[in-house]
Amino acid sequence: MNSSFKKPAQQRPHAAPQAETTGFTLIELLVVITIIAVLAGLLFPAMGAVRNQARKASAKNDVTQLVNAIKAYQLEYGHYPDSSGKEGAKTITSNGTIVGTLRAATTGDNTREIRFLEIPNAKNNRSGLEISSGGATADPTADWLDPWGNPYVIYINYSYKPLGSLDVPGLYKKNGTATEAKLSPQPSVNGEVGASSKGNKDGSTIDPIMSWQ
Repeated sequence: MNSSFKKPAQQRPHAAPQAETTGFTLIELLVVITIIAVLAGLLFPAMGAVRNQARKASAKNDVTQLVNAIKAYQLEYGHYPDSSGKEGAKTITSNGTIVGTLRAATTGDNTREIRFLEIPNAKNNRSGLEISSGGATADPTADWLDPWGNPYVIYINYSYKPLGSLDVPGLYKKNGTATEAKLSPQPSVNGEVGASSKGNKDGSTIDPIMSWQ
């Protein structure tokens, strides 16, 4: 039986259009890396300056607390801490004995065990009580370290007179040597008690933090 009916030719499915692939060329990547490096170079010095300002503010707060604690002790006991046999103005570069008394870690000179100071342990030997090598807690007479790792310096006139001009320990120089430099003119304070921090070890100028300024 003849039939004129013909099967329609099967149509091939249309191929889906391929998405165009895009990417960075080597030159474009190098340009982006260069821009990031330049921005990082501009950012790091600014971050360092911000950190240093924060440390200075922390040190200023610490020396103010230290002086207030010494004055509170004097009001409570009628004399300054560690005053046995002392006369005149003294510069105390290792503060552990006085700080230990003020935080009631040693009770010989603080018989009422009053805590005039609360100080955390230092981390990486900065901003807190110095931890001896291999130790987990601070010793009773541990020094109170500033944000740069230096003990805070205390000034007391055990004769109960204004301190006047003070020979304030200065900064370390950029070459890393421990050469001390004096401020000129020497700072003067009217009170009987003061405290200071040497400041940044990497500084090239004298910039200590003082409780009376």
